[in-house]
Amino acid sequence: AGLIKRYSFGSKDVDPAVARFAERLIEATPIDVVAEFYPAFTEHDKSGALPGFRDVPVLILAGDKDLVTPSSHSEAIADVLPDAELVIVPDAGHLVMLEHPETVTDRLADLLVRSGTVPAANVGGHGSTAQQPGR
Repeated sequence: AGLIKRYSFGSKDVDPAVARFAERLIEATPIDVVAEFYPAFTEHDKSGALPGFRDVPVLILAGDKDLVTPSSHSEAIADVLPDAELVIVPDAGHLVMLEHPETVTDRLADLLVRSGTVPAANVGGHGSTAQQPGR
């Protein structure tokens, strides 16, 4: 349980209920599935596909304390997609969406507006006008 919390979250102050939820999710994954997926951590490279995203709104969001996928990976993507919005959330780990759900929701709402998917009036109080950590 301690390892899951360490590698999933950036803050030691994560809500215990959220930590238990993450532990249950991860522990429910059969070990053979994990074993089959594990090589993807070192072999997966789709950077050649990134230029295809140059003409669409892009959000790159990462936790600054992510031990599974370091934020430097997100910064490398942003280097290829300079018009993308890069958000590095302070004190967040790999499960940034569980640690800082408001920030993730706000940034996704902004992306929906930027992409023209929804008008700004329809994001229900979420978006760039809301208080949010990250840069």
